[in-house]
Amino acid sequence: ILCEKPLALNSAEAQNMYEIVKKSGIIGMVGFVYRFNPSVLTVKKLIDNGSIGKIYHFRARLSTPRLSNPDLPLEWRLDRSKGGYGALSDLGSHLVDLARFLTNDEFALLTGIGQIFIHDRRIANSNDIDKVTAYDAVSIAGNMKNDAMINIEVSRFSAGASTFEIDGSLASVRFANDKLYIWKKEVIDHQKPSTEFLPLDIEQFQLYESRLYANFIRCIQTNTHGKPDFYDGLICQKVLDTIDESIRLGNVWK
Repeated sequence: ILCEKPLALNSAEAQNMYEIVKKSGIIGMVGFVYRFNPSVLTVKKLIDNGSIGKIYHFRARLSTPRLSNPDLPLEWRLDRSKGGYGALSDLGSHLVDLARFLTNDEFALLTGIGQIFIHDRRIANSNDIDKVTAYDAVSIAGNMKNDAMINIEVSRFSAGASTFEIDGSLASVRFANDKLYIWKKEVIDHQKPSTEFLPLDIEQFQLYESRLYANFIRCIQTNTHGKPDFYDGLICQKVLDTIDESIRLGNVWK
């Protein structure tokens, strides 16, 4: 089973799906496609081989202006009962998983701020108006268990952007719209800063989805359980639930 992200509308549903797949032995994967971006995989290698050092910061932003037009009718993505937590579920799930994947760690503390910018929209093919119940934008702050600080922002009302930055004790990296920059911490002439740029190569042009599909097919052919799996989907959904609770209740989860 290859399931779209997020795995479910809430962690109770995700837990049930995870238990069914685990008990049956079915190969189950979740579509966290950013794990298959070549630049992300390059950063992953740098982190895993110690080139970045101890991670201090993970900052990420994912946005699109697709729903910023107030004349657009209400759709399922704007309905909490059908689309979950809106931008948090749709976009935030990618970055929550990316934070876990790159830091090799779990969340220890989380707080969130969410906003619905357009509260009422016209129902499609009707003059009736209904409420928007899913977030248009969300900001997340927190810590991982290894003390790395996390800042994530997602929005459906902002110019399209896909960026993340990681600062470590030995180096920093910045991914911005398919370009990867690496800054190494070393003594240099401050007038001539050392910046390494990894240009887009031919491999980068492959769709992330196709790399995910290829990995899924290999798992089926070899009868192995690959990543990201339903456990990753479950953990991500628990984090999304926690952030939603923080937004609604105005508290910090530990």
